[in-house]
Amino acid sequence: MPTSSSCQTSNEPISPSTRAARLCVMQTTDLHGHLRAFDYLSDAGGQPYGLARLASLIKKCRREYPNCLLFDTGDFLQGTPLSDMTIRPEYGWSSTNPIIEAMNHLQYDAVALGNHEFNFGLDWLCQSISSANFPIICANLFANEGDRRDAVQSFMPPFVILKRILTDELGHRFPIRIGVLGLLPPQVTSWDQVHLQGALESRDMLETAQKVLPMMRSAGADLIVLLAHTGAVPSPLHHNIENAALHLAKAGGVDIILAGHTHQIFPQPDHSYLDGMNHQSSTFHDIPAIMAGFRGSHLGMLDLVLNYDDGQWRIAMHSGRVISAGSPDTHEDSDLIKITNSAHTATRRLIRKPIGRSDVHLHSYIARIRPDPSLAFVAQAKKRSVEAALKGTSYTDLPILAATSPFKTGGQAGPKYFSDVAPGDIQLRHLFDLYPFPNTLCALRLTGAEVLDWLERSVSCFNRLEIGEIEQPLLHPRFPGHNFDVIHGLSYTIDLSQPAKYRPCGQLAEPTSARISSAKIDGKEIDLEQQFIVSSNTHRVFGGGLYPIWAQEKVILENGESIRGILATELGAHSTLDQLERADWNFAPLPGTSAIFETGPGIRNCPDEFVKNNLSDLGDTETGFIKLLLKL
Repeated sequence: MPTSSSCQTSNEPISPSTRAARLCVMQTTDLHGHLRAFDYLSDAGGQPYGLARLASLIKKCRREYPNCLLFDTGDFLQGTPLSDMTIRPEYGWSSTNPIIEAMNHLQYDAVALGNHEFNFGLDWLCQSISSANFPIICANLFANEGDRRDAVQSFMPPFVILKRILTDELGHRFPIRIGVLGLLPPQVTSWDQVHLQGALESRDMLETAQKVLPMMRSAGADLIVLLAHTGAVPSPLHHNIENAALHLAKAGGVDIILAGHTHQIFPQPDHSYLDGMNHQSSTFHDIPAIMAGFRGSHLGMLDLVLNYDDGQWRIAMHSGRVISAGSPDTHEDSDLIKITNSAHTATRRLIRKPIGRSDVHLHSYIARIRPDPSLAFVAQAKKRSVEAALKGTSYTDLPILAATSPFKTGGQAGPKYFSDVAPGDIQLRHLFDLYPFPNTLCALRLTGAEVLDWLERSVSCFNRLEIGEIEQPLLHPRFPGHNFDVIHGLSYTIDLSQPAKYRPCGQLAEPTSARISSAKIDGKEIDLEQQFIVSSNTHRVFGGGLYPIWAQEKVILENGESIRGILATELGAHSTLDQLERADWNFAPLPGTSAIFETGPGIRNCPDEFVKNNLSDLGDTETGFIKLLLKL
């Protein structure tokens, strides 16, 4: 193991001098299996992210600060072909999970579980983390034991007390006990119901914190660090809230919050104060806080001055910042490169496996403004799979629809984060590009009214437009692209002059509003009582995004078949993928009205899309996106 200048655990005598010391708290979060600065989907290195880049920054901080702690706030085991496929036993992998091995090398002090750690089931998770040399914590997931609601033993240890020695500038050494608490969204037991049903139960994060924090103080915690795999999203408090970081801060009881889940970056120097988030002081409701982006894009760092006064350690001063992994002078750590070499080599070999061929350019550059070829491919594959599964059942005669969403739409991941599969040979990596998540197939039986409400939720992604005004922003900034569901098999119109029925968080905003009109199937208006089969995925069906958790009696198919496997089957069924029926939706005409949206510069390689969709190129933004003008 490498030497480190982080907080010591020595039992040497303590100096009786006045106690004061600096402490550097470092955070990684939402690594999603990105060990290297390598994009397996484009099979290209030199990317501005990855744990290997962060490792250089971590080691630099440890050289500069006498006292350091390193934490991760979850979603570290899933997210790349390396993490999702290569190191799974069915592909012949028998060594230590390379993500855990890398984290062992970096000597993490503690790590919290995120929701994506459960994507492949409990057995896989427990096997993966069995070799961890650091505590892994989660306070609000419990083994399902019926009515034992007062049980305090969670699925993982709910917290850990780290006994450390702080060294001041004169070399004096002082003991400190740092409590570390881990929380994640309770929705995980719904999102991964296929793996967790009957095995684990989840509890509200705030209620859990209220119970556990006094235990931590009783156990001797001088300071409490909350590893919160939950976002800082301003929204009203409700039971089992998904993004609770601001509410947890407001409730008090913790000294530091390291948040994640939503891939946000906090603080940002060009921001000031909003809804309890103070970027200048790096606080959530006056609690020191940071959020370090995702996939190893940034290292979060809190620089704390601690004073011991009246028998207690207190944070006297602090500053917070996030350090980009993509700066030109930051390089990948050579030790981490060596540790991950076997898994990296195996992954590159696996992702080049040929799957089929396509004559269609599959991309997501305009997926949120026009019917899209990449979504058409996914919808076609899902629809055919559901048709085959339901053949000979009582559902055979019901029309089958397919709900799909674009997973890669830029956003916080930057202007290169779009699906883009050029015509030609299709390799396994391209299926990951089109469908990055390990979701499995699921189908519902819904009424026409329920289908229309699904669409109303989806079109909350758009801002309301004023008729006759030009260059209005089209997309709501707080609505992730992956929550925009397109339903294939229907034709429908979206009227953006109407207010959204739902807020981006899924709460009802305008009960009588309707943006969806002229919804038809086979040229006939939808009957609100008409029955449909809707092909989707388990994450969406069980509450992913702003969508409801559907009642179990609505679920008619849940066979565990992976969507990526379905895509591979669809490609294998055709010598060449050459015809795709795009979804049939459009915007209602709004005379004299235009809107602006941003997309990746790769759209310029698709000149036909500009002509077909009445788009104008307005040039590049400072962040590398391009602005397009859409006339309505």
